[in-house]
Amino acid sequence: MGQRNRYEQPRQRRRKRRRRRGSGRTLLLGVVAIPVVVVLCAALLLTNSGMELPFAGAGSAASQPSAPRQESGEASISSTPAAPQEITLLGAGDNMQHSPMLDACKTDSGYDFQPIYTQIKPTVEAADLAFVNQEMPCDPSVEPSGYPLFNAAPEMCEALVDTGFDVISEANNHMLDQGASGLQATIDYWKTQPGILQVGAYEDEADLETPHIVEKNGFKVAYLAVTEMTNGYTLPADSPLCILYTSETDTIERLIKAAKAQADIVVVSAHWGTEDTFELTDAQTTLAQQMVDWGADVIFGNHPHALQELTTLTRASDGATCPVIYAFGNLISTQYDPWNLVSGLLSITYARDESGKAVYQGMRFQPIVTYYEEGGENIHVVWLKDFTLEMAQQSRTWSRTGGQFTPDYAKSVVEQSIPAQYQDWS
Repeated sequence: MGQRNRYEQPRQRRRKRRRRRGSGRTLLLGVVAIPVVVVLCAALLLTNSGMELPFAGAGSAASQPSAPRQESGEASISSTPAAPQEITLLGAGDNMQHSPMLDACKTDSGYDFQPIYTQIKPTVEAADLAFVNQEMPCDPSVEPSGYPLFNAAPEMCEALVDTGFDVISEANNHMLDQGASGLQATIDYWKTQPGILQVGAYEDEADLETPHIVEKNGFKVAYLAVTEMTNGYTLPADSPLCILYTSETDTIERLIKAAKAQADIVVVSAHWGTEDTFELTDAQTTLAQQMVDWGADVIFGNHPHALQELTTLTRASDGATCPVIYAFGNLISTQYDPWNLVSGLLSITYARDESGKAVYQGMRFQPIVTYYEEGGENIHVVWLKDFTLEMAQQSRTWSRTGGQFTPDYAKSVVEQSIPAQYQDWS
């Protein structure tokens, strides 16, 4: 936000004509008095009528600025009060690319994923910084592929950028699906996208140790991404690439503290937990509180493909309120279990207090569902408030689950994981 604009009104100083003193001048003053009065009266009449005086000598009204006078010693006047500095951080879940989606989005010249995100695009674009977990590498030299060894089509990544996402996490269990070369290609690819910050796949130790900070609205926001697993794949011993695992708590602590020393807000993406469950693991809850105490202000969790608890944790050192969502679920996928298709966008607002510190102001969760038909056709993200029973009956999930996937079911998932005060159905 801009700083308060100030201006000083122009000062008017009239040069006073000095009166000459001497013998014989007193009588002359009396003689001149009557004509002077007449002239002054005429001047007043002209001035009140809005007309300029016909004479404009040095010190006359016509030669002065029209703004009100501000005498020496007066305080400057503010034009309008400055609005408090604020920033909105948006988070989203796992962005998946299963084979049916590839088939449905194929075109004569490549792929078109942009229609998938059309409904949520205005909300994502409106956020000051928007984060998403890209659940796969992107190696443009390799054919796009789905489960079990993912490789994103570049058009999918371009669609994320077009939708308004600014921060991409590559720290997840599929990040090594294309090996070390694929991970390096992914890092190189995201560098070609202007204004995009990629975290989670680090080029080397120096890259890992350097806080990744974005400046927006006068705030410095640092992002760090960690993962619990990489599906049994590991980097070669001689690879300079770095992945930060949740088990490396000493390193996580050091990196969070380093980021907090340079940034106003620290956001950690954590890929953790157990797939296809709403239940939290002890490892999730323990590490979450540790990261908050080390300096993390926001935690965006992913991996279970199910919407898990949204809450706040309190930092012991300063009593700060820190939002934590343990898992968003999927932003998009063609998984068919009904819980795989319920998610949401989380928007968190910070503002500066009187001391200049960034302070949590509140958050809102806007529920979404993934809709698609047989073969992945007509796949797109839909606001849950707009999801109807008729749509559910046309979805692929309806037939696969015996009619379990309904708007009421989706709402029940939101109700159990998202406290009512954070739900936004507008």
